[in-house]
Amino acid sequence: ADMLDSFSPHLVGEYSEREAFRLFLLATNQGAMGQQQKALLALARAVRLTSSYKLLCRIAKLVRENERAGFNPCNHSSRVAILGNATFNLIAPVLKVQAFALGIEIELFEGGYNLQVQEILAPDSPLVAFRPNVVILATDWRWLGLGEEKAEPDTEIETKVTELGRLWTACRERFGAFVIQYNFEVPATSAYGRLTTMLPGGRGLIIQRLNCALVEAAAKEPNVAVLDVEQLAGVIGKPQWNDPR
Repeated sequence: ADMLDSFSPHLVGEYSEREAFRLFLLATNQGAMGQQQKALLALARAVRLTSSYKLLCRIAKLVRENERAGFNPCNHSSRVAILGNATFNLIAPVLKVQAFALGIEIELFEGGYNLQVQEILAPDSPLVAFRPNVVILATDWRWLGLGEEKAEPDTEIETKVTELGRLWTACRERFGAFVIQYNFEVPATSAYGRLTTMLPGGRGLIIQRLNCALVEAAAKEPNVAVLDVEQLAGVIGKPQWNDPR
């Protein structure tokens, strides 16, 4: 373990991934020698350096093993619910390990596919017993149900903002939860080409306007923030962001 800890390459580009893997190996050795606190510190550093899903999942497994042994370095805890028109079993370990790296232990509620309305509003919803501190509304552009062009774009925007606002209010009043609302990425391709963001009823333009309307609505609500998924998808690359694999 000491030998592994003696190497510290400059963290530029691919070297950050190499350093993250070195820290993972270091933590594995430290854990085997009973140095759990050192191992957890190394794992937290590794999380901050890597964007590899595979490595993050391996780190998450090692963190769980240390926690089961009674070692938990987190100073804070939170109950987080993630809801939307997706399944979240693949993202759950990444969310947990990213929170661990920030010193937060999270208990995670994974909503069913496209059941966010029922889970937030139904009197007998399991979410009532869970009582989340944070609710992530992870709805993407497919949830909007927009064709390539709509005849009444203003109505579409107003309807969606109202619907989401109702969920924000319910989360606050029923659970006392802070809400993180995804905005909507403009699809990478459109049969309308550039007209999708030029025509008044084009899907691309409606989504852009809806994103602005969400920010304005959230600014008037306590404990609501909008996560700019459109920007994140652009940074990562929309073909990769929407890759079904």
